[in-house]
Amino acid sequence: MNPVVVVHGGGASHISKDRKERVRQGIIRAATVGYNILREGGSAVDAVESAVAVLEDDPEFNAGCGSVLNVNGEVEMDASIMNGKDLSAGAVSAVRCVANPIKLARLVMEKTPHCFLTDQGAAKFAAAMGVPEVPGKQLVTERNIKRLEKEKHEKDAQKLDCQKNLGTVGAVALDCRGNVAYATSTGGIVNKMVGRVGDTPCIGGLAGWLLLPLPLSTSSHPRFSAPLSLSFFLRVPPLLGGSFRISGSGSWTGRSCLGQALLSEGVSEGTQLSVSPRLHIFGVTWEGDGGCPRAAP
Repeated sequence: MNPVVVVHGGGASHISKDRKERVRQGIIRAATVGYNILREGGSAVDAVESAVAVLEDDPEFNAGCGSVLNVNGEVEMDASIMNGKDLSAGAVSAVRCVANPIKLARLVMEKTPHCFLTDQGAAKFAAAMGVPEVPGKQLVTERNIKRLEKEKHEKDAQKLDCQKNLGTVGAVALDCRGNVAYATSTGGIVNKMVGRVGDTPCIGGLAGWLLLPLPLSTSSHPRFSAPLSLSFFLRVPPLLGGSFRISGSGSWTGRSCLGQALLSEGVSEGTQLSVSPRLHIFGVTWEGDGGCPRAAP
């Protein structure tokens, strides 16, 4: 079975010219790290965790050390991970002073009888698991300080869930044994209330993440089924979301109804699929052996 990893860097209403290449390179690094794990026989869970951790360590992304700030100028992060092999899952929310929330989410999945820990409970669990605590200020960047100041002074700053604040990162992978996994992480939205939790850690929720073992016929390509799953979001406005589909042969497709740029990078059989941001419905299809990536309509 052909291993695949697809990584996305989140939605953004605008990415400045000076950041576009840095963001793109960060996504490529994450996808490459994930794919190298799969190529060496590693699991889909290992691949998505490591890929997302790369993005959490990159201040260009709204996760980990690049997380946006709450109303008090502090970082609070959410993350979740799911193993398609047995549908086990782990999530954390409103966590502070942890460099890689996705690693903590995996520990919740594998080391507790629960699937979701939050705030102080998550912090105590992290300490018990030996997860290093980092100073909160270490996760705060100058760019996000300025972003918070700007948000507080804008006329409609109280509309906290506006689209321009979206920025969840994530990855989905298929390993050589046919197992699928996803991981996702975020710092949330700028100027959010303390303790605000978004959809990122809500496994299977209306706007959260979920692995669904939807069958494909042997002659079908994921590009034909992706619009069906995406249509769920389009039927329930004003939901924002998208769909990644991977077949057993390693073909994949991604569709988004974010109404904004969705940066993605896929690696299949050592081939990097470079994707440029595109507005509105956006997708990329890998056409299998000897094929090439193309933008979906």
